[in-house]
Amino acid sequence: MNQKTYLQGIDVIVVGTESAREAVQRLCGCQQCSETASTSLEYVLDDIRKGEGAAAYMLADTLGCPNCHAPIVETTLVQLRESRQSNWFELPLPETEVVLVEESSLVEAQRLIAECESCGEDAQITFDYLLDAVTGCDPTKTEYLMCRPAKCPRCFREVNEKTLVIPE
Repeated sequence: MNQKTYLQGIDVIVVGTESAREAVQRLCGCQQCSETASTSLEYVLDDIRKGEGAAAYMLADTLGCPNCHAPIVETTLVQLRESRQSNWFELPLPETEVVLVEESSLVEAQRLIAECESCGEDAQITFDYLLDAVTGCDPTKTEYLMCRPAKCPRCFREVNEKTLVIPE
């Protein structure tokens, strides 16, 4: 991996030629040519980095599938060679989009809170459901990164993305 850049708190790593070559050597197919491609290239890159923490990747070079030569990008599902396959989960991993929540959206979602888990015994949904309503994002594919914690209007405790709340 050649270079690290910090973009709004997200570690972005530019994947250099050596690491890209190592990643491609671990592959035997991609989602274009293999029905069993179930691992994102990002997970292969994480393995190459030996689990040094979560990161977003940018490929410096264009990669091609070793089998069908289709272009491979960071989120392409790939099939690993048999020698590596046993180290990976076989289930397809869902693509997740991280959405940065700006102040205006946070305030709008915060207004939808009646109580939080600290002051309301019946709190059953997480605050990120309110963020889904405000942002219009798909709740099955979205995780949020808030600019700051929200506040419960009743007890004034901090509310994060996974805090249970009762909506207004």
